[in-house]
Amino acid sequence: MSVHYFMTTNKEQLNNVGFKTLNDLKRNRNAKDYIIRITSGTSGSNPVALARTRSNKVGTGPLFFYQGMRRVIAFWGTLNARLSRATQFLFYPEDGDYTVLAVDSRDLRPDLNDIFRDFKPEGLCGFPSFVVRALSFIHDTKILRDIRAVSFSGEALSEVQESFLRHKLPNATLENHYASAEIGCISGKPCGYLLRNQYHPHGRVTLENVNLDSDGVGELLVSYHLGPSVYVNRYATGDAVRFLNTKCACGNPITFELLGRKNFDFIKFLGATFLREEFERVMSELSRYVKDYRGEAREIALSDTLVGELTLKVVGTPAFLDKKDRKEFLRDEISKRLFVTPSKTYANLVAEGLFLPLKIEITGSFEHCIKTVKLRRI
Repeated sequence: MSVHYFMTTNKEQLNNVGFKTLNDLKRNRNAKDYIIRITSGTSGSNPVALARTRSNKVGTGPLFFYQGMRRVIAFWGTLNARLSRATQFLFYPEDGDYTVLAVDSRDLRPDLNDIFRDFKPEGLCGFPSFVVRALSFIHDTKILRDIRAVSFSGEALSEVQESFLRHKLPNATLENHYASAEIGCISGKPCGYLLRNQYHPHGRVTLENVNLDSDGVGELLVSYHLGPSVYVNRYATGDAVRFLNTKCACGNPITFELLGRKNFDFIKFLGATFLREEFERVMSELSRYVKDYRGEAREIALSDTLVGELTLKVVGTPAFLDKKDRKEFLRDEISKRLFVTPSKTYANLVAEGLFLPLKIEITGSFEHCIKTVKLRRI
């Protein structure tokens, strides 16, 4: 079977090829012959819809991390969650019936524990931050002990997240994979020797690291034959990576490390998005007090959940340095002005217990870091 592949934001084009809705696809065509994906647009382009035909022998990478499992909960974005049934799990290489529960952010509430108890999942998959947030609602230890595998992609996995998950899911294997909606799985099966956010490439892709800086950090390009007649040439993932110079203990000569988005200047975790543009807007309103700033975000484990913490290092103006209670003043002003969701400020998320109060540190200069940027996650 030849592979047909398209990317479009044009609804008319979608209608012309018969892809109106998933229900329409299932009614008029064999759904098992198609993959449909929605991209986020964070690689530098607008969000696009993708669809291509395939057979069981032509896919987006083996689902080796769910071998033997029949009940999986998927934690992706709202659209991707609903599409997951018609993409990844329709092409599982093993025979048998599979049940996939797609969860989105509206399901993050106390009765999620009851949903887990009824569903009895064997495995979980999704964004690390989404899985962590969901598990904060689950307190039934038997449910958690019965989960045997968790597969992540779409984000880097932090040390705090990994520690939290190993404590919460004592019998689960954690695997972090590097993938994109456009290409599919870019990394191969973890070998057991790699550190967090390090990967070997899948044998079917060709990788390039371009525009390197003095630290050897560049932007990852991926080339791949989607099928006999379609070739993706040097697709820019939008991620910053560094290739390691040593051969892995497993014998694989190629290892790359994911360091974040190529400009590092936005951070997304725990339901909040920290955008440089939003920080610049707030700092321009407070320019009488702040000359420059750097932001560092992290997760902190508190009891049975994770909370976020944002630290701002600021170079203050004379008016700021002469101000009484200057740290408290700046913390309160920034917290109530800085929007981290479309409708909520940082102060709102602090009030909801999702983030700790903003920390302010006064400095005269900033330390060197990989890629000179104003926002980073540590």
